[in-house]
Amino acid sequence: MDWCVDPSVAGWRQALERDLAAHLARRVADQAPVETAMRQAAVLLDRILEDTPAPHRVTLSWGDDGAGSLHLRLLDGAAPGAPLPGVAIGPGASASPWGPGDPAPAAADVAVAALGVVRPAEAAMDPDVGPVRLPSGRDRFLTALVAMGSQLQGLGPEEACAFAGAAASHRAEEEHRHEGGTAGPLDARGVAEAFVAYQRTIGGDFEIDEASAREAVVSNHTCPFGPAVVGSPHLCRVTSAMLGSMAAKCAGEAVVRLDERLAVGDRRCRLVLRLGPATGPGAHRYRWPPAGITAAAPPGADGAAPPAAPGPPAPATRPGPGRELGPPAPAAPSVSLTLRLLHDRDGVPLARHVVRESLAAIDVTSGVIDDIELALSEACTNVLRHAGPGDAYEVVLHVRAGRCEVQVTDHGQGFDLASVRKRRPGGQSERGRGLAIMEGVMDAVEVVSRPGQGSRVTLVKQLAFTPGSAVRHVLGAPTPDP
Repeated sequence: MDWCVDPSVAGWRQALERDLAAHLARRVADQAPVETAMRQAAVLLDRILEDTPAPHRVTLSWGDDGAGSLHLRLLDGAAPGAPLPGVAIGPGASASPWGPGDPAPAAADVAVAALGVVRPAEAAMDPDVGPVRLPSGRDRFLTALVAMGSQLQGLGPEEACAFAGAAASHRAEEEHRHEGGTAGPLDARGVAEAFVAYQRTIGGDFEIDEASAREAVVSNHTCPFGPAVVGSPHLCRVTSAMLGSMAAKCAGEAVVRLDERLAVGDRRCRLVLRLGPATGPGAHRYRWPPAGITAAAPPGADGAAPPAAPGPPAPATRPGPGRELGPPAPAAPSVSLTLRLLHDRDGVPLARHVVRESLAAIDVTSGVIDDIELALSEACTNVLRHAGPGDAYEVVLHVRAGRCEVQVTDHGQGFDLASVRKRRPGGQSERGRGLAIMEGVMDAVEVVSRPGQGSRVTLVKQLAFTPGSAVRHVLGAPTPDP
């Protein structure tokens, strides 16, 4: 995290200290270490007043051991009283991010202060995802992420997000190599380029701030998860694992440090990637082959987490027949999602789109998807025809063991199923054909309805997967005959 201050403007110090204290509090649960850190920071800021009162850059840095330090540098080419770069946080003070033409700080530190505060260690989450991939493109990515979250019901939110990020990392690397014709291991710059390119397809605006062969710094101002990421720090595991898993695959080991995060209230995300082994608990660690998922060590009395006990971590397995990912795992891998829709026609294309994209994300063939989409349209239309005005209805998709089941349920007026079956539409009639269409394209159709009590349409279809699909095995689908 960086700030710029102009000592010639009254109020600069109060603005900086207020923003620095808030930033530290978001990372350290115990207030006592923050108070200690602010006392150490005050000593450093006194140095500005002792020297020439010129604009300075103040940088908060975290080491791999989790220890925080404050660095002071002159801001080259900036005159007292001139506008400061970045986002204004008060009189004479601003914070990153900066623009491309803003003044740069001097290379050498004027002064450095250890703050005496340590960020707690986080759990190591480096799952083995095998051949699973998440697609690029925002809609397909988010739909596949929802489907994967349903599949990984036995995991906690952070573990599931780490799994998703690792799956996305492989697709990001593959697309980067395809676009650039790159062969051989990527260095840190190449990994960052692949990461940024993939992020842009899913709605993230990451850019590379610094890059070399061994280290890269990337930052963004918009998260692909949108405003929903605020207050949901587990989603940061997707981003961390996406960057770290790809780097470890290329270099054997890598660490990712999350210095700034929109999810906890910062103004941007800032990730530091370094190839090679970790030297402490202050960063997320990734290895190739993946190391697995382990719990974080309990915090010490001072709010810092001691290093984990030596020994290899227990590996996290990937979903597959007979292999579940972490306790308490579901009896068999599956994909489930539920849509609750209002009683209007706008919900029908939404339901079709979500179901289509979900099935496409798990490699179901287009012909089977077309059949399911057609039957779903007829079922939803049936709901709109018989449910009362204002009634909501639900569409539930469930995939398991190579079979898809879609249920459309309303709680409206219902209808007399027997009378519907007796009526045969005339040759030119467009009405009354919905049930016949559903039965024609699905393997099984069940309709339960009672007047005044609503109705439920269940559509069942055996799935066919694209050639070479690894997802078929993940979902426990039988292998087709040769």
